[in-house]
Amino acid sequence: MDISRQLRDDLIGRIEKIEDINFLQAIQTILDASQKELYKLSPEQLNAIEESRAQFKRGEGVEHSVVINDLTEWLKNE
Repeated sequence: MDISRQLRDDLIGRIEKIEDINFLQAIQTILDASQKELYKLSPEQLNAIEESRAQFKRGEGVEHSVVINDLTEWLKNE
């Protein structure tokens, strides 16, 4: 039996034994939230992400440390 099936079976068994309505509602909230789309991006945002990915593939990115150093210097001068 695979691990996801074992985990699912274990959770089902444990949930069946729960009597606390508040706890069951909390579980329901978690399950409901996991089925919703957390982020709804606009077409402009999706285009910006795609362009960023393309820039990265072309080697046009900037090292994280360089960005942090530049930002730190900029903040010192503000």
